[in-house]
Amino acid sequence: MRSFSTLLIFLFITIVTTSARNYLRLPDTRAAGLDGNEVTQSVRFNPSLISLYEKNSISFDYYNTYGIKELGTFSVMGMFPSVFLSAGIHVSSFGYEEYRQNLIRAVAGKQLNEYWTLGAAVQYSFLHTVLFEEKPGLLSADVGVTWSPVEKLLAGLLIINLPSFALKDKVTDINYFTDYKIQAGFEWLFINDLLILFTLEHNEKQSFTGSAGIEYFLGEQLRLRAGVQAKPLIPSVGAGYKFRSFTADVAILYHSVLGVSTGIGLTYSF
Repeated sequence: MRSFSTLLIFLFITIVTTSARNYLRLPDTRAAGLDGNEVTQSVRFNPSLISLYEKNSISFDYYNTYGIKELGTFSVMGMFPSVFLSAGIHVSSFGYEEYRQNLIRAVAGKQLNEYWTLGAAVQYSFLHTVLFEEKPGLLSADVGVTWSPVEKLLAGLLIINLPSFALKDKVTDINYFTDYKIQAGFEWLFINDLLILFTLEHNEKQSFTGSAGIEYFLGEQLRLRAGVQAKPLIPSVGAGYKFRSFTADVAILYHSVLGVSTGIGLTYSF
């Protein structure tokens, strides 16, 4: 039984480390429905976005990859915007009892003027598995900037995990956490009811990839979303519903070989 459990963990590690996807760091459910537009949509990636929010909030997101419970990611994000310095905390956990990746991330952002915002984040990622007595870890930083030349247009640039420092030797042997990536993108609110988004990304595993998404506003409460990601080709759909101080979001992504992934999120603003 012990040998079977060890074999299962090694197979799990193989799936995780050979995949181009970072299962620990995922965008929130709204951004997932737009197929992962992170640079202008997700504070979990671009720290400068936190300065654009007006209210404090706490959000919970659960993402289930390909319908496999062991590939589930749970995230909690608290945001506290301020005219002086906006701050936030993000905690994420991926995996199951015998193999679990964890992330603790601190975010800070500042609105420099009516056009520019700047932000930075520091995160500590670590792995807990029954295979190792140690807990391999990685300390890294993110830097993001946004630019809004006109009211309905927002552009952003994001650098993830650069620089990064391995805290245990095993991290250099097995790539538990995705290395650096650079992402640029923009969003445009067209005729007040339709949001259009485009993203271009470069990372160590792929030279260039990209995504595009749209969000349609059906009144004040309901929003419908769709998107598509390249390399691999992954379409997505999503929806959001706002009721008073609560917002609920759902997302569905489809991989032609591996199947369907789903996300659900709940945000409380105060």
